[in-house]
Amino acid sequence: HWQAVDLRMAIARKADDVDSLTDLSAILIGEFLDARISSPLSWSPTKKKKKKKGKKHSQELDVEAKLDEALELLTKAIKTNPQFAEARFHMGTVYKIRGNLTAAQEQFRHS
Repeated sequence: HWQAVDLRMAIARKADDVDSLTDLSAILIGEFLDARISSPLSWSPTKKKKKKKGKKHSQELDVEAKLDEALELLTKAIKTNPQFAEARFHMGTVYKIRGNLTAAQEQFRHS
């Protein structure tokens, strides 16, 4: 994804660029959701991760890592600018996807 590469380069140049951090997180969330749409039965927000082997499990971990990275990026953006509504909204989305509705509502309130 060329946009993700450009955003990663912008973040490498300026680690506290809240726009780039938030935009990259939105791309990662979108990629996660696209992957879930293509295989919706293999994931649930409350499903405990079991140690599995094989290519399919590796792909599931890669997809889940997108949400982890998005959450890290959004945490940096909010730490830099706590009032940045777009970052709060995306963080609420990650929490909602993961089934943490209380944290999601808190973020949505701040967005």
